Amino acid sequence: MVGRQTGISPELTVLLGHDGVSFGRYMEWALYSEQGYYQKRVSLGKQGDFFTAAQFSLFGATLAHYAWDAWLSFGEPQNFQVVELGPGQGELAASLLARLRQLLPQTVNLSYVLVEPSLRLRQLQGQRLQGEKDGVRISWQSPDASLDTVVLANEVLDALPVERVRKTAGGWQWAWVTWNRSQLSLQWRPAPAKLSVAATHWLPIPVDTEAEWCWGYEKLFRSSVCYGRRIHSLWMDYGITREELASGLRPQGTVRGFSHHQLVDPLSTPGEADITADVFWDGAADAARQVGYTTRSLVLQGTFLRNAGLLGVALAESIKKSGLQVTGLSHELAGQVRQLVLPGGMGERFKVLECWRD
Repeated sequence: MVGRQTGISPELTVLLGHDGVSFGRYMEWALYSEQGYYQKRVSLGKQGDFFTAAQFSLFGATLAHYAWDAWLSFGEPQNFQVVELGPGQGELAASLLARLRQLLPQTVNLSYVLVEPSLRLRQLQGQRLQGEKDGVRISWQSPDASLDTVVLANEVLDALPVERVRKTAGGWQWAWVTWNRSQLSLQWRPAPAKLSVAATHWLPIPVDTEAEWCWGYEKLFRSSVCYGRRIHSLWMDYGITREELASGLRPQGTVRGFSHHQLVDPLSTPGEADITADVFWDGAADAARQVGYTTRSLVLQGTFLRNAGLLGVALAESIKKSGLQVTGLSHELAGQVRQLVLPGGMGERFKVLECWRD
């Protein structure tokens, strides 16, 4: 893969040096540095670069019912906390809190903590949520580890930097990004021993095909497992399994860039486009268990949302808006159900990993 630009920023020039950097290091810079996408450009929704389920109000309202069920299972504690990782522009928080505050007794002290490294996104979240919403304490500080807690992570794992690997007859290779004074290029070099061992154990891909390996899963799960006293957590994303890798489903891997809802070369405009890769679910679930979580079997997002009561939430919202004479869902709500549940939208492409610590 070759970038199409004719110049790069001084900061990226310093990072690359004379020899280049691994793709994972490049992806980390392109997304999370001061010049990165999440710090200066990220934009979601119709006018942005991509959609997430958070843009649909039914998604947040349904997750509110999950949080409420967790609160009941914790024994109806007086103090309760919801922590959201990678909360985007705050849409999920807004729709979830509007519903959850109705479900919980008014006497419950509810805290909502947004874990967000991007200053730009924090500002957008603050504008939407305004510090306190209907008696809910909203914070960007560290979660209170003494509270019973629900952790939500929607499309967070796919944004972690990954190393790109390729299996050859002679062994494993990994991708490096280099700069030859006119363009960024992808080069394949022999993989180091640690990466080769991980790839051999976890990635059963055919020879001459590619995949990705993420070192960041364990660090993220290790942080989240300390966010509360007892924790129920949901990790919602698109991804791939070992069985799918073995079948050769993605022979060129899953890394891709997005800009204005179009696929772009991840090397073409560093810091200006989103870069993502499918979650490797087997590796993510193992990382969660290694740090002390118990995991449930992976389920399709459509199945999870139906079981969590999405259709009932949609009908209740229709009645609220149209009165008791409602005979069906509004066009808007029906569209949300299709996108969130049915195979043509996010229903099968996205999956849910549930982890908990009691």
